[in-house]
Amino acid sequence: MERIHIVKEYRNTFTRRLTGDQGALGFLIMMPAFLICNSVIVSALIKSVLLIGNMSISYSRLNLVLNVMTDLLMILISVFCLKDFIVRQINDFMKRKKKIIINGVVIGYLLCFVMSMITALLVRMLTAKSTSANQEAVVSLAKYNPVIMLLMTVVFAPLAEELLFRGFLFTFFRKYNRILAYVISAFMFGFVHVMSAVMGGNLSEFIQMIPYVGMGLVFAYIYESNDNIVASILTHATSNFIAMLLILF
Repeated sequence: MERIHIVKEYRNTFTRRLTGDQGALGFLIMMPAFLICNSVIVSALIKSVLLIGNMSISYSRLNLVLNVMTDLLMILISVFCLKDFIVRQINDFMKRKKKIIINGVVIGYLLCFVMSMITALLVRMLTAKSTSANQEAVVSLAKYNPVIMLLMTVVFAPLAEELLFRGFLFTFFRKYNRILAYVISAFMFGFVHVMSAVMGGNLSEFIQMIPYVGMGLVFAYIYESNDNIVASILTHATSNFIAMLLILF
């Protein structure tokens, strides 16, 4: 009886719920927009612009601009679809900001570090290639324009991705099944980071999903345990910030 009581109490600590309209908007607008923008639209725009005449803009610059635009668009779409959901959590954050910041920045990053070590070892056991195409692109763009890439990876990407994968996907499935919520949100988070390479025919990139899936599990845990999306946004931002520092310095 005591064990059952503890389990129920733990489950009740997560209170976030989406309305029917928010769930519908998530599946009809947020998910399709993110998947299409990150694969078809960005790729098509890059190729189209470079093929039209003698364009002076470089591939790296165009890729950087379009990725920033994609993240900003997704943030705006997410805010439109989840406005009330976001406002409630911001109000809650203002009441518990010290605890959420500590958990998000310190505890969250420590968990990310441990997870990155485990998943990196697993990838090395499965393939000789240690980095994904996505990571190689990030390194290339970071060296091309470190300021914009810092802004994109530390601010724009954590906001866009956490609102979609944790704020929408995890929250939606969490009310049905906790494990399912973890699996689906983490898998989709991992898949979008290798999607372009996989759709280009490089199926070996599926293995490179592992570190991203691991990070997705950590972000979901931080979100759930703090009952606030700001916590996972802070963890995501901190992890990306330290990764960018390692790339640059």
